[in-house]
Amino acid sequence: METRLKFIKDLEIYQYEKPFECDFDVSKFGPDARRTNVEYEECNVLVHDIRGREGDFKLNHNGFEIIRKPSEIPLEDLMQDDIVQNGYFEEVAEILKTRLNAARVHIFHYERRDNRPQGEYLLGSSKPVNIAHIDQSQDTLKLRVLEHFGDAEGLTILENHKVEIVNAWRAILGPINDMPLAFCDTRSVKTNDCVAVDNVRLGTRVGENLIMRHNKDQRWYYISRQMPDEMWLFFMSGWDPANPGRIPQGDSSLYYSAHFD
Repeated sequence: METRLKFIKDLEIYQYEKPFECDFDVSKFGPDARRTNVEYEECNVLVHDIRGREGDFKLNHNGFEIIRKPSEIPLEDLMQDDIVQNGYFEEVAEILKTRLNAARVHIFHYERRDNRPQGEYLLGSSKPVNIAHIDQSQDTLKLRVLEHFGDAEGLTILENHKVEIVNAWRAILGPINDMPLAFCDTRSVKTNDCVAVDNVRLGTRVGENLIMRHNKDQRWYYISRQMPDEMWLFFMSGWDPANPGRIPQGDSSLYYSAHFD
């Protein structure tokens, strides 16, 4: 299937100014203040359906996989924040701990996506994104560890343990026929496809994500008609104190994006 995704343009300005995006109105800082210096281009992308060959794609090989794991929590209850935080978090943590053989799992963020008309939105949801990106860079991973565990424990973790950020994503309503997630195979991503972008949040911190440049050699995949008992696991970033300059999954990270179906 062919679709269109947004990629960052290869602008000359990035040779001397880091790409950035602010999530607030910057007009109060003066007439020349810019909210962003990022420009996108839409490119045609061929996206392959993995339905029927789900077992061919693995987290530690491709950067993503889909597992069949029904939730024990009624799906309609996942609309309620207290149930998500006090029940679903624990369920997902156990899934990740088992699948990744992890000593510890800490869930720090969740989000709902809904592409229906405004009046039909799930409470607290946001629209899907069709920009090829990864939410957390390796630098942001380290900031996350310090933020959630404190400086003392966070530094101990980073000095002595491997850390990975892995996203778990399931459909609350299914099957998904509109804008399913699409994933780029890590083996097809070149190092210079990755562009670090500062995310500036007013009064909090400056995070960093990565946005992709388009490359015709990139290989993209999705699954048709995803059901609520199917869960995507996808790698976002990692840290290994024995190899601090290298992301554990390989020389390239996983990039993912939603796309039109």
